[in-house]
Amino acid sequence: MRPQLNLALDDYPELPEKLKKYCKYKGYKLSEFCARILNAAVEEGIAEISNFETTEQRLNRIESELGKLEELRSRVAELESEIKNLVQREFLREEVKIKVEDEGLSRLRCLECGQVGGHKKSGFNRQGKQLYYCGNPDHKTSEGGKYRSHKFEFQ
Repeated sequence: MRPQLNLALDDYPELPEKLKKYCKYKGYKLSEFCARILNAAVEEGIAEISNFETTEQRLNRIESELGKLEELRSRVAELESEIKNLVQREFLREEVKIKVEDEGLSRLRCLECGQVGGHKKSGFNRQGKQLYYCGNPDHKTSEGGKYRSHKFEFQ
């Protein structure tokens, strides 16, 4: 749905003729605020176009922009190296966390069969307690599946 703005273009003759034709063709109406903004933008564009620079001024401007670009590139390279370091540290932290979890599970004892170690985490029950699968192949449920319980303790 196109916007309905409540001001006729005839009140603002300083707007470019092309803009008037386009808006009239599309059926748009411009508010005073929009007209002022558009007019300022057009005037700024005309001033930029009519601002004649010497070749030396252009070269100086281009060199300064290239200097800024090089600074940005060096900053991007620094940020990339920092990101690599952070990723590497996070990867090492995950490895340590996995080792700690494995060591913790190796000290876990099933209270039903007494086996220590070889158990795996299997989620949480409704009360929020951690559930484990027993690592004992002989310890099965009545249906023949893996035994899953919260009845484990750390040694």
